[in-house]
Amino acid sequence: MPTQLDLPVAFDTKRLDQKFHAALARATASLSPASCLLAFFDWAMHLAVSPGKQVELLRLAREETVEWNCYLRDTCNARCAEHHACVEPAEHDRRFDAPEWQTWPFAAWQQAFLLTEK
Repeated sequence: MPTQLDLPVAFDTKRLDQKFHAALARATASLSPASCLLAFFDWAMHLAVSPGKQVELLRLAREETVEWNCYLRDTCNARCAEHHACVEPAEHDRRFDAPEWQTWPFAAWQQAFLLTEK
């Protein structure tokens, strides 16, 4: 039984690493996956030892959920009549310019996205 991996003698391991790193850079916009993971774990650890921040984030999530539910209720009650959005996109934000974003169900998705983004 061989003890080493049987590779051709001419197998260029440095070239393999270069190709892999180039593909990884293209896939991650040249951001190091290790750096991203370290930043995430740093944030998660700080959040884990900050119960006040956890409560604040939960309160914000609850408020925005209630706001979105009220929007859905008002939209359903209006039956295609005019209704007010909970959140308007920023003036420079052109992602929701298409008129389809103002119709059901896309309007609900738009509002959920904007509330989450807020």
